[in-house]
Amino acid sequence: MFDSVESLESKLTSVDSLENLSSPLENAKRAASYKAMDEHFLPLLLAKIPEWSKLSTIQEFSAVQPLVVGIGSGSTVVYAAERLGEIKSVFNAFLNDLNLICVATGFQSENLILNNNLRLGTLAYYPELAIAFDGADECDPQLGCIKGGGACLLQEKLVALSAKKFIVVADDRKKVPYLSYGWKIPIEVVNNAPTFVEHQLKKIFGKDLKECVIRESMPKKAGAVVTDNFNCIMDINIGPVHNVEEINNKLKQITGIVETGLFPNVNCVAAYFGNSDGSVEKILHQ
Repeated sequence: MFDSVESLESKLTSVDSLENLSSPLENAKRAASYKAMDEHFLPLLLAKIPEWSKLSTIQEFSAVQPLVVGIGSGSTVVYAAERLGEIKSVFNAFLNDLNLICVATGFQSENLILNNNLRLGTLAYYPELAIAFDGADECDPQLGCIKGGGACLLQEKLVALSAKKFIVVADDRKKVPYLSYGWKIPIEVVNNAPTFVEHQLKKIFGKDLKECVIRESMPKKAGAVVTDNFNCIMDINIGPVHNVEEINNKLKQITGIVETGLFPNVNCVAAYFGNSDGSVEKILHQ
């Protein structure tokens, strides 16, 4: 006999009952992630439970369509993965490694998935995601983003666009009035193309191109950053970005650019920001 859904929900940890972290901002980042997961993943799960409660064997579970969740990177997403791991543990009568699959955007998020006892999958096997959670380097009022500070922008965009819904979880420093407010635009470029790409950028943007540099690796490793796809990253500054889709399309037309760190809002329905005073702000896409 299964516990009722209500009794299972009541077993989830209340954020207010947790020990304080190192700062009010860190507490707020955790609260933002828990809130995002509770408000967007839990309803998906609860809608599945009437069907899944009738299943009893591995063969029956393996025949159902799993919930596939994208897990990104960043200091706030750490807590989203933590909450998802707890939800799986509490709802273990319904959730298992057959019907909850997590797809990573890179090395860090792979570790987040595995460290929270979640099953790791790939886009090759699971090309359609129910939902994806990721951070952002910047997020504007329309929920367009700049991503790529961790050099995973191609995989991050693949995961985000494979999801029916995309949710941003971040701290309030990432909320900006327009993109490229304080962050350059990362672009992933094939290794023999940076010079050609820079010439094309100068033709297209002229004097608006204020900076264009190949991102260097860590001090202990000489040379450029190498992405998971064995390309390099260039960071460019063309000034304020108000029309995200237009600039993204201009960049994508340059041969040699594999992907950009501009994320025009296609499917982002909400952003959750942890504020430095310990509060959480939620912005819904209008």
